[in-house]
Amino acid sequence: MFTKLAKSLFALVLTALAFSPVYGEGDQFYAGGSLARIDYSEPSAPDFSLNVAVGRFGVRFTENFAAEIRGGIGLGDDTNESTITNADFSEYAFFGIPLTTFGISGTGNASGGGTLELDHFFGAYLRAGAPIGESFFPYALLGYTRADISASVSLSVTPQGGQTSAASVNVSGSDTDISFGLGADYKFNDRFSLNAEWINYVDKSDGELGELSGFSVGALFNF
Repeated sequence: MFTKLAKSLFALVLTALAFSPVYGEGDQFYAGGSLARIDYSEPSAPDFSLNVAVGRFGVRFTENFAAEIRGGIGLGDDTNESTITNADFSEYAFFGIPLTTFGISGTGNASGGGTLELDHFFGAYLRAGAPIGESFFPYALLGYTRADISASVSLSVTPQGGQTSAASVNVSGSDTDISFGLGADYKFNDRFSLNAEWINYVDKSDGELGELSGFSVGALFNF
């Protein structure tokens, strides 16, 4: 489903570029910032919600088409827990780390907690949309993101018929992926706009990270 959506967004970008008039020199560049609430999830870990500060710089090539670069840093971390029962430890992982890494084998119960932080992300994106009236500009976004996270993980394991043991580890990971999203600008005047947006930054089941996606609100300033 995500691949089909990405292809549709890319087609929209190309269409907007082909049929849009060119901006004047004074209307090309913009910068802005936003606060984002980004959710992190992966099959072998609980879900986390992270606050992130995002900065951006862009250039409008036409009325409907723009390109921009962005960077973001995490504003704190989030903590969560998960529990499994009657599990085969050889088939279970937490934050992508097999329990066998800790010398744990057999079957039984396990509980784990983690504290996760988005260290930073950066990426390059294309925006394509069409204005509705003089102030409202909905758009689709397509690009590429690299994200880095770090986490501290603790586990408590009770094998069937055995004693409870504990383990802890600090982990970090990074990944890159195609990103896509939807958003809208509301223009108050020629210099200032408010912005709201949803983006799926990373979604890789076979990489170091899981899924990073979320909403943001912010402001844009035209040069």
